[in-house]
Amino acid sequence: MREILNDIKISDIVSSVPILPSVLSAEEPLIIIAFLLSVAKKSNALVKDAGGTLIGEVGTVDLFNAFYPDYIEIWKRLYTIKLKDVARKIKFLIPEFPLGTYYYKLKDYKYSDAVVILNEKPISFITPYSLLKYYFLKSKIPDLKIDQIQSNLISVESNVTVREISRLMIEKWIRRVAIKGKVVDDRSLLEHGIFNMNYLSTLAKMPDTLLNMQVESIEGLLKDPDTYSKKDSIYEISKRCLIQK
Repeated sequence: MREILNDIKISDIVSSVPILPSVLSAEEPLIIIAFLLSVAKKSNALVKDAGGTLIGEVGTVDLFNAFYPDYIEIWKRLYTIKLKDVARKIKFLIPEFPLGTYYYKLKDYKYSDAVVILNEKPISFITPYSLLKYYFLKSKIPDLKIDQIQSNLISVESNVTVREISRLMIEKWIRRVAIKGKVVDDRSLLEHGIFNMNYLSTLAKMPDTLLNMQVESIEGLLKDPDTYSKKDSIYEISKRCLIQK
């Protein structure tokens, strides 16, 4: 493992799977992340101050945190909270660094992305997805079976509300939850649920009404889960995931 991490450079990942970062002004309101998610299909962005210096990173998780625990003031907070107020410290990487730098820098950090910089300018995010795609393209995915890496599934009752599932994702730090044979993820919850154009007026005027809606009642929110056999290889699973992406 250590040999693999040291042989591959960060620049190899970036050149094969570039993820160009969006850079937003520190004075923008938090609500802009919702539109970044729905329009640009991105889940995080960098924040710069008035002088152009990068001061941090923001993402969809900050929207969830804005809802919790003060739900009544949601709409007001989305406009009054500035990106500079929630920007998290950026994990910077240099293209010449070995891949192991990414692994050891983030292995004890609850966020899983870092920013690659060249001449003090951000050129790409590096994420678990970009690593997966790189390893797939280079035929470097280890010969493992799914039962060697699977994790426990967290499920909830079918009558769970938007409020309850948002709280669960924050407290357990998870992205997906199973509901009656279906799956809901954090991105869908924001895009199809909370920030669905059909619900914006409800969120603005009656936030409790939206947050108390049952998740299964929101069209397009629940998805059929991908199913695999314990004998499936990581390579085959990666191929299916990347093709769907």
